[in-house]
Amino acid sequence: MVSAHRRGVRYRARSPSGARTAMSLAHDEMIQHRLPTGREPEAFRRLADGMPQLVWMADAAGSVHWFNQRWYDYTGSTPERDCGWGWQSVHDPRFLPDVMARWNGSLQSGEPFEMVFPLRDKEGNYKPFLTRAVPVRDTAGKITGWLGTNTDYQLRV
Repeated sequence: MVSAHRRGVRYRARSPSGARTAMSLAHDEMIQHRLPTGREPEAFRRLADGMPQLVWMADAAGSVHWFNQRWYDYTGSTPERDCGWGWQSVHDPRFLPDVMARWNGSLQSGEPFEMVFPLRDKEGNYKPFLTRAVPVRDTAGKITGWLGTNTDYQLRV
């Protein structure tokens, strides 16, 4: 993968073959237009719900405040349970300490987060996901939030 820069946000945007991925294109659009405000939230939700990935947004401190519908369909969870830091409940406890250490490292450094780890589905089965999160910055470069995706790591194109 090749690191790319888009409006001051660094993230990995290419597949191993060098081709741009659908996820990176969606990241481009979401980052280019920043997180939705005003009348854009519904269009953003439709975009995120139409993606094959689980999509989420967190505040600058890492507390998740939104998941797309696919997250709830996969986990069988609710916003009341998973928002904030409740999302940890769908993580395999054997991997959670490493996930948290690396997530906190990204929150401190402002560097993008990328890691593969299992998430539990609504039947209680774990499946690996490639998780990526990029910081969203204001015009002064201050991190105002994070945009993340979890991509089924078993899917092959």
